[in-house]
Amino acid sequence: MLLRATSSEPPWPTAAINAVVTEPLSPADVESDTLGHRADLVEIRADLVGEVAAHVRNHIRGRLVYCLRSRDHGGVFDGSAEERHARLLAAAEHYDVVDLEAERDLIPEVLDRIPVPQRRISWHGTAADHAVLRDRFDRMATVGAGLYLLTTDVSRPEQALAPLRFLHDVARSDVTAFGTGPAGFWSRLLAPRLGAPVVFGTVGDGGAAVPTVGRLVADYGFPDLRPVHSVNGIVGRSVLKSVSPRVHNAGYRTLDVPALYVPFQVEDFSSFWNEVADSGLSEIGLPLGAVTVVSPHKEAALTTARTTSHAARRSGSANSLVRRGDSWFGDTSNSPAISRALADVGVPVSGRKAP
Repeated sequence: MLLRATSSEPPWPTAAINAVVTEPLSPADVESDTLGHRADLVEIRADLVGEVAAHVRNHIRGRLVYCLRSRDHGGVFDGSAEERHARLLAAAEHYDVVDLEAERDLIPEVLDRIPVPQRRISWHGTAADHAVLRDRFDRMATVGAGLYLLTTDVSRPEQALAPLRFLHDVARSDVTAFGTGPAGFWSRLLAPRLGAPVVFGTVGDGGAAVPTVGRLVADYGFPDLRPVHSVNGIVGRSVLKSVSPRVHNAGYRTLDVPALYVPFQVEDFSSFWNEVADSGLSEIGLPLGAVTVVSPHKEAALTTARTTSHAARRSGSANSLVRRGDSWFGDTSNSPAISRALADVGVPVSGRKAP
C-alpha cells in the first residue's frame, strides 16, 4: 500500500494526465500534441471506438490503457461475460494497463493472466457518501492493482465532496476518486491535491462536463501540482466554459500564489454554500478563500455575507465573496461599473430599479 502524509499537499510534484479516447482516432489525432507529449496515459474506450489497429497503437507515445466500459457502469458494452473477458485478455497482450470492473472482472481466469501492475480496478456508480465509498474500496483492495478508480455520477456539487473526503481519509496514492457530471467537474481537479496520481481529460470535445486535455494544461496547469493553500472559484448555473479559471490560474502561477481557481456549477446556492464552501472544503485541507458569483445567485450571495460593501447593499446583490476570518465579505463590481457606463451616455440611474 502506498501511503501519503495526511495533508492537502500531493505526494509528488506532478499528476499523470490520462487522455480518454471516445471517438475513432484520425491520423491527425495520433500525431497531435495531446497524444504525443501531453498525455502520460492514453485510454482507449473500446466500448465506444472498438479495437484500435496495431499501427495506430504503435504511434501513440503515452502508456496505453484499455477500457471496455459496461452499460451498467456508464458505457455501452453489453456483450456476454465470455466475450468481455476474452477481449480483456487479448488487450492485455498489447496494452500497458487494462481496466477491470470490480463487479465483473475479478475472477481467477482474468487475474491469473493480468499481473498486478497492469490492472486498473474501477467502480462507477451513483452518488454515495464517503463511508460507502470507503467500504466499496476496501472490498476492491483485496485484489492487487496498480491503480484503483472510483467515480460517482452526481447531480449536486455537495455530492461531489464525498469522493474527495474519501481520498482525504484513505490516505493512499494509488487511488483516484471524483464526481462525474457538470456538478462534479471541480472534484476531478482537486483529487490530485489529495493524493490521486492521475487526472482525467478527453482527447476530443467530451462536452462541458469533461475537460479536454488541452484545458487541463492551459486552464489548470496540469501536470504540475503547485502548492495550493486555498481554493477560489466561480459559482453559477452555467460556468463550465468560463475563461476565468485560465486567467486566474495563469496569474497565480506568475505571482506564485498558492491557490487554484475552479468552476462550481451550482443550482441550489444555499446547500452548496453550507455543505461545500463554508466548511466542507476546509475539512479536507483545501479551504475556500474567495468566489466570483454569477447569475442567478448574486442575491443569495449577499444574504450569505456577514459584512458587505455599500455598493452591494445598494444593488441588493453581491458578485464576490471573500473569506475574512470565520465570516464572509460581500461586494459587487457590477453596480458602480454599470452606473459609470450609463452616466457616460447620459442615462440617469438615481432612484431607478433594473427590471
